[in-house]
Amino acid sequence: MSSPRLRVQFETLFEHYNGKDSGAQLDDITEILFCTRRNARIVLNKMEEEGWIEWHPAAGRGKLSQLIFKRSRSDVSENLARRYLEEGKIEQALNVLDRDTAKLSRVVESYLGVSHHHGEQVVRLPYYRALSMLNPLKPMRRSELHIARQIFSGLTRLDENDQLGPDLAHSWESLSPEHWRFYIRPGVRFHNGQPLTVDDIIESIQEFSSMRLFEHIESLSEPSDWVLDIKLNKPDVQLPLLLTESCAKVLLPKADRSDQFDTFPIGTGPYKVMQNDEKRLVIQANDNYFASARLSTASRYG
Repeated sequence: MSSPRLRVQFETLFEHYNGKDSGAQLDDITEILFCTRRNARIVLNKMEEEGWIEWHPAAGRGKLSQLIFKRSRSDVSENLARRYLEEGKIEQALNVLDRDTAKLSRVVESYLGVSHHHGEQVVRLPYYRALSMLNPLKPMRRSELHIARQIFSGLTRLDENDQLGPDLAHSWESLSPEHWRFYIRPGVRFHNGQPLTVDDIIESIQEFSSMRLFEHIESLSEPSDWVLDIKLNKPDVQLPLLLTESCAKVLLPKADRSDQFDTFPIGTGPYKVMQNDEKRLVIQANDNYFASARLSTASRYG
């Protein structure tokens, strides 16, 4: 991030030359910026690095160098304001725009929506409050429920057409009205790189089986590698559908969860949490997501 002083120096040059490409000597720049020749060279180099100007020194005494403006004064201010917004520094963004709230509103509007950054599609959405509860085992509002579905996976899931489909389990069958068998995908990892095991899934199911929806789950076992058996105390032909509920997601084992798990959870879903504070939530595509369609989106809420 360029310094506020560098921006002021750019504005001084821009105003002096009325934003027009001009011939100039280094001594002219030192007088305009009230600095030494050495500092003038440093400032010009930094402005070039920022992409604000081009400076083409002339060889020979008394010859004019070429100063080319690649950005206008407003472009520079607005770009800096966007970079401050990217860091959640709203007050600094407002200062860059000379405390002009109308300008800030325009910058915010251009900042939101879909853009591309380093080959990734970035979606920025405004939100009026912090998203402070992302643990599916605890009460959540609708917004948090939607986000949690992107962070965590369950044994099964509903697709975009609300049709039942595979998730951590690639297939399943009913061995009897009270006995279901799920075949688990091998090689799945949590966002922190930790491998998912059937024992992890069993621990998660034991956690949410105390809920009324799942109180008919009687026992859980792994009869062979990557196979999970769920036995019920009463028939339930809708168990695979029931396991698509938000509260039925598979979580990191309790022993590995941090104190900030509610706001900074770790799952196996298509997105992972990169930042979550009072100003914004940043979730980024999980490069190791097990689904066949790889994602390339980072989303920012707030």
